Amino acid sequence: MKLFVSENAAEEKEDKGEEILLNVIRPDYERPAPPPPMEPLYEPTEDGKTQDVPPEVYQALRDFGYKSFRPGQEMAIMRILSGLSTLVVLSTGMGKSLCYQLPAYLYAQRSNCITLVVSPLVSLMDDQLSGLPANLKAACIHSNMSRKQRETVKAGQVHVLLLSPEALVGGGHSGSGCLPPADQLPPVAFACIDEAHCVSEWSHNFRPCYLRLCKVLRDRLGVRCLLGLTATATLSTALDIAHHLDINDQEGIAVRSAAVPHNLQLSVSMDRDKDQALVSLLKGERFGSLDSIIVYCTRREETNRIAALLRTCLQGVVLKESSLPVKEKEDDNPVGKKKKALAYRNCSFCMDELDEERSLKLKELLSDYFDKRRDLDMSKKFPEEQDDEDETLNKCRDWEQQIRADVRGFLASQSEEKFSGRAVARIFHGIGSPCYPAQIYGRDRRFWRKYIQFDFNEIIRIATQEIIRTR
Repeated sequence: MKLFVSENAAEEKEDKGEEILLNVIRPDYERPAPPPPMEPLYEPTEDGKTQDVPPEVYQALRDFGYKSFRPGQEMAIMRILSGLSTLVVLSTGMGKSLCYQLPAYLYAQRSNCITLVVSPLVSLMDDQLSGLPANLKAACIHSNMSRKQRETVKAGQVHVLLLSPEALVGGGHSGSGCLPPADQLPPVAFACIDEAHCVSEWSHNFRPCYLRLCKVLRDRLGVRCLLGLTATATLSTALDIAHHLDINDQEGIAVRSAAVPHNLQLSVSMDRDKDQALVSLLKGERFGSLDSIIVYCTRREETNRIAALLRTCLQGVVLKESSLPVKEKEDDNPVGKKKKALAYRNCSFCMDELDEERSLKLKELLSDYFDKRRDLDMSKKFPEEQDDEDETLNKCRDWEQQIRADVRGFLASQSEEKFSGRAVARIFHGIGSPCYPAQIYGRDRRFWRKYIQFDFNEIIRIATQEIIRTR
């Protein structure tokens, strides 16, 4: 930045008591123009409608192992193949994924291109990857991608690219978990936004990046055709999502989930004391004998409050926080000899009771081992201070509790990643690694180099114990 100002002019201005204005010359910056949008596979008719389903679409459907379309699929797929943005509202299990898989496959057959699928959770991406047809290649954008995997994406050797909203909005930056710039990617046929209800107005409470998705897709990647998928949207929410996706015609909203699935029962109660009503409900005959229960709350703060309430009122229950999709979730759940589970966040619902009991016994043995090892290490380190042994141990335990709390906070803030105790200790000591680079993890000063003065092996022990407890 350069500043130019005339000395004489400045002196004259000062004499007159007038404000001095500096001529600031800033470097010109123009954002690179987005690539041209992909041409649709089939041109819409003159009145903006879709053509009849061509034979090659039915053939692709058979290649995927299906004989016919389910309600809503045919119209949604033909609209995407015609370059028309569409919102699909279908119940879980009604075939939303096919609405992007089939168009992605057909577009890739015509030219070298990719389809972007934005999903809020890594677990959802894993489900999508495991359920893809064999003739459809896909990859996930995340921070642990190898160089070879990234080159495969850039070379257009995948048909579908799954990524989080943060990875898309942060695209073009140097982070390994971000989408590469548009000039390093094949053309984008269309973008699919999974859990599209997060695009609605209230998304700023949970995943703010959802509010910027459409702008980034259009301005940075040149995407003009968007597909929104959701199983959770009222009519007003669907209209709001359609507004964000620039869907102007009524046919662009395919709402097909009016019927409640037969295995789902809905009931509503209005109580003055909601907390007591919830506790009574969970203790009652209807829910008291169940092995697992999920309690959903509308806000993260409310989840924490309800979790604390139920820990107090319900004994013999493991509580794990559950909220709407949020990347950063706090997980300060207690671990003990419990046989029931309430409000699971990401535990297996198929764990039988015997396996659970063995798992808890193993955790108990490991916890006892780590505690004895800690006390033994302390006695070896301070043999000359036997008189003050209790005081020394108490001070060390205070610090240990603080480190444990930070380890739990760190694991909760990075819930999508898997860490070993050594990896956590390296981060707490400010030591970068290929899997956990300093450029990424050094940004969070709450944890990076925070405990550099503490013994590295002690932090490994504490972190390993906390990782075991949270599993």
